[in-house]
Amino acid sequence: MKLHILAPDKKITHEIVWIEAETPTGNYVIQPGHVATTLIVLEHHPITFCLKNGKQEVIYPSHKSIMQVTPLETSLLLSE
Repeated sequence: MKLHILAPDKKITHEIVWIEAETPTGNYVIQPGHVATTLIVLEHHPITFCLKNGKQEVIYPSHKSIMQVTPLETSLLLSE
């Protein structure tokens, strides 16, 4: 599954196994094949994802962000 991280000054793409984020309606773990959805991600809460090599990385957005999910990829739109 691909993860696209889009910010005003950069675009990064990773191959991931899963991504986890906190939203106003609760915690979501997204894996390949997940139903298409759009989520608001809370600011100052960790967004954790696992790379294909098993390494986990964490992002702490300073503003609310949007995560758009399809069965094959996730785009994380950061406003910072």
